[in-house]
Amino acid sequence: VRRTRRIYPALIFTVVATYVAGALWSSPLMFLDLAKECTHALLSIANIQYWRESHRYFAASSDELALLHFWSLSLEEQFYLVWPLCLVLALRFKRVFAAIAIAGLASLIGAILIARSDPLAAFFLMPFRISEFAIGALVLLLEKRVALSAAAAELASLGGIVSIAASVLLFWSDMPYLEAAVLIPCLGAAATIWAGG
Repeated sequence: VRRTRRIYPALIFTVVATYVAGALWSSPLMFLDLAKECTHALLSIANIQYWRESHRYFAASSDELALLHFWSLSLEEQFYLVWPLCLVLALRFKRVFAAIAIAGLASLIGAILIARSDPLAAFFLMPFRISEFAIGALVLLLEKRVALSAAAAELASLGGIVSIAASVLLFWSDMPYLEAAVLIPCLGAAATIWAGG
């Protein structure tokens, strides 16, 4: 709820401004597509729309999609709708850390398997991105359980920054096993967060 309160005012402003600009300057056919994008962005299902439409023969290219950047916000909102239920179940069994790790591993395996037949599903759909969220959740739990020494924190921070920089420099969009390689920047961010200030 806090995240929604923080994100949605800017999201609504952006969607409304884009809609008005589209109504004024785009062709009627383009405006229909834009209106659909606006609706899906507001409903936090833009990622599903872009995945479904990527399979169409005449799918729009990314530079024709005014709100393409909303796919990740939609995925995030979907995650935050499902995640609390998962945590409540994990708490009942008193196995929160294990449950998060298992969910993350299952998501990663699912992403690797689905990417062979539908790489865009692995990219756009929330179930195949849970592994990335799980890394963040595990870091939160690790911070509370394990205090790093100053030297370990420096090493974790350096390793994290190197991992992120290497990902920026060495990754490309159609590289093999990108779904598994995405763990490198995620773990780098986790190490940097764990290292603290």
